[in-house]
Amino acid sequence: MGQNSPSTEFLFDFVYLDRDKLSSYSAQLFADGVLTGTKSSHQSSEHSGSKFDAGIKGLLSAGGSDGESIATSLERHFDASWTLPLNVINALDERGMIHRELSTARFGNLVMVKGRIQFVDLRMVQGIWGPIMELSVGSQKNAMTSAQRRKQSEGVKTSGALVQILSKLPHALQMRMYGFGNQIWASLKHESMIVNPEDFAFKHGDRIPGEWVCLGLLDAVPDADDDDIQPIGFGDIEEAMLNVLNVLKEQFGRRPSDYGVTPIAIFRKVDPA
Repeated sequence: MGQNSPSTEFLFDFVYLDRDKLSSYSAQLFADGVLTGTKSSHQSSEHSGSKFDAGIKGLLSAGGSDGESIATSLERHFDASWTLPLNVINALDERGMIHRELSTARFGNLVMVKGRIQFVDLRMVQGIWGPIMELSVGSQKNAMTSAQRRKQSEGVKTSGALVQILSKLPHALQMRMYGFGNQIWASLKHESMIVNPEDFAFKHGDRIPGEWVCLGLLDAVPDADDDDIQPIGFGDIEEAMLNVLNVLKEQFGRRPSDYGVTPIAIFRKVDPA
């Protein structure tokens, strides 16, 4: 399907679009680069006036007309930016560059997978780790003995330091896609979201209904073992930082059983009535 003829059999309801990635692919797929707009023009003319005869009748005569021509033109400009994802997806699919099976795809391949989605926006709790910790401690006090309360008081100072650490850590917008035998983890760019993740949270909680489609780059597989290609000779500071990264992954990131994908587009199909 060409760059100017997107699919019309159904609609795509996009909730996430990485336009930088799509523009990069478009520049490589189409000779004209990235289509940003189209123009349609129409022109018509009308002539009005009266005819006259001049000269000696029967010997020499000439005819003519006296009037004016009126030309009108209509020019319409269209925003073609929303055809970008449709054109790119169609072109990639026509070239056989989209894999439908995760199990047969390799690192760096484009994959298109279906399933249910779940958004987890950790920004929503970034500023309230302190109150969360206090509520957790307060709810446990009623069931504690005096000795347990004294011991807990000693741990409150440690909890305060933990809250400061947690509040400074990166709080990403995450997506999980599950179903059809696979589970996918992804980190999303907030600026690429078309629908606010808070809308999903307040409307659906932790379960968003419907079947969704994700087009993305496969960059992690379950239980991948890369120990044989790890660098050696870490310094103390570097090793401490790498340990922090491992903790971040285990507590805030992808689980060992998940695939990892960098999403380019997340959407669902809207069929005609």
